[in-house]
Amino acid sequence: MTVIIGLDLSLTSTGICCLPLDWDCTPSRCRVETVPYKRTPHCDTERAARLATVARRIIAAAQELADGKGITAWGIESLPTHNAHAVVPLAELHGCVRLLLHDRGQQVVTVPQASARKLLLGTLPRKDVKEIVRRVVTHFDGCGAWGPDEVDAFVAVNWLVSEDGGVALAAGAARNLAHPLASQPFFWGANSE
Repeated sequence: MTVIIGLDLSLTSTGICCLPLDWDCTPSRCRVETVPYKRTPHCDTERAARLATVARRIIAAAQELADGKGITAWGIESLPTHNAHAVVPLAELHGCVRLLLHDRGQQVVTVPQASARKLLLGTLPRKDVKEIVRRVVTHFDGCGAWGPDEVDAFVAVNWLVSEDGGVALAAGAARNLAHPLASQPFFWGANSE
């Protein structure tokens, strides 16, 4: 069995979600983890070494979550468009992770977080989007203890699965079907857009 990995890269902690391709909308089959680490130094030489170490730790943790199963693809959350002061070091971390995955022959996909959140919510509210997404995802059985980094990693991998035609959490995708949860605003099911 193969899995897909979602990453929410961060300079302080990274969320990882490992989703088996046959997860059958069972949240307990998702495996999540947060990899915390110390602040990245500002000195260029120290920062380069630290980012490489962090990238290796992230990949090792994700492979451990995969538990020996083959990893089909890696979905990495897109860079934020706010907090301009933190974008450069974060982009460097993205580059380190991508390079290591490329060297291993792994498929890497950039996940547009606005689209991924819209898949879950149907429409995006003007404010507090991340908090609303966190509340929606942690509402489901087995996801209540997930932290914000793990939720973002799930959002990334959920979008990647939906783009590949797999079963994903989507807002209102079954409204016209005779599905027992069709009346609910959110459900576990296939994306039928």
